[in-house]
Amino acid sequence: MRLGPFILLSLLLGVLAAATFLDDTGYVLVEFRGWTLETSFAAGVGALLVAVLTLHYTLRLITGLVHLPRRLIAFHRERQRRRGQRMLMRGLSEIAEGRWSEGERKLARGAGASEMPLINYLGAAVSAQFQGAYDRRDRWLKRAHEEQPDSSAAVLLTQAQLQFAHGQYEQALATLRRLEESNPDHAYALVLLAKLYHQLGDWRALAELLPKLRRVRTVPKDHLRQMERDTVAALFSACADARDTEQQWKSLPRDVREDPVVIGAYARTLAAQDAAWLAERTLRRLVTGDDVGDIALIYAGLDVDLHSQLANVERRLIDNADAPKLQLAAARLCEKQELWGKARTHLERSIELEPSAEAYADLARLLESMGESEAAQDAYRKGLAKALKRPDASAERRRLPRPS
Repeated sequence: MRLGPFILLSLLLGVLAAATFLDDTGYVLVEFRGWTLETSFAAGVGALLVAVLTLHYTLRLITGLVHLPRRLIAFHRERQRRRGQRMLMRGLSEIAEGRWSEGERKLARGAGASEMPLINYLGAAVSAQFQGAYDRRDRWLKRAHEEQPDSSAAVLLTQAQLQFAHGQYEQALATLRRLEESNPDHAYALVLLAKLYHQLGDWRALAELLPKLRRVRTVPKDHLRQMERDTVAALFSACADARDTEQQWKSLPRDVREDPVVIGAYARTLAAQDAAWLAERTLRRLVTGDDVGDIALIYAGLDVDLHSQLANVERRLIDNADAPKLQLAAARLCEKQELWGKARTHLERSIELEPSAEAYADLARLLESMGESEAAQDAYRKGLAKALKRPDASAERRRLPRPS
């Protein structure tokens, strides 16, 4: 209870008592072990109130003195907490502004009083790395682990990232494998491990890791697809013979085997191993039109049995006559057999369906071989315009109004 209201209440009670006992003061007699106290009733009540107040505040004083050490400790801890928070914010600000030495010093000094010492030590480790102080970096990382052993994943990830950035690939690999023991499906650790395998050229290990990356879905699809392409191309190039290449092809997931870039790598590898017929047998089933992109063009690039290949493509054209790349594939197979007229028809149809730089280039080369130089130059010009993604200049001229 606060003193002010209590005093005010006492004064009000005193006024009321004075008004009550003004005519009759009353009489109080207290006797205790030979001691006798005689006074009026009003004075007795006043003395009792004073005694109660004195006892109340004496007890409060004693209680305060008893709890004083604990309050001092709490005050000191709060002061240290605020100091640690200030040092953390200042240290992070220094790092953000590129003052690595100052940032490291402030983070290290504030770690002991910080509520989040892990952040202090990890920030100090990053600062040390930017200063080239790798021994000091490792010391801060060790302190971070000692301070918060339950946050070992964060410490190991930071350590692996810093080692990777510094080119310490073997050390980073060892760090990530330590993390893998306790967190085998940690999403970001898998991403970092994939980058590391890619950097080291460990394609077998990366191939084993790719299914996990597909499951965690942390890598953007385009990036994952490019990683798969690089891995498969490297694995194909490492195959000793056509049998190894065929086994590697069959081990790939179905969606990877439908990727035109992977199919192209597979076909080129078999062709270099004098086994293009194996690639032709596989691609023959895949040539179904533009739904598989450039597979038809890869198929046309195989020199196995040109008559059989052309017959297969022409059969596909019966149901896919509006597939521009299938038309282009047929044109190339016709050109290889010197069927100039059929090749020209297929090329013109391909351009009609989808004007492309490669179709114009093929047409220009064909027209040049047929002695139609002016038409060949026109096809070259249109193909260049397509390659540069510019409008056809002759078409623009045709749209301009003639001068009157």
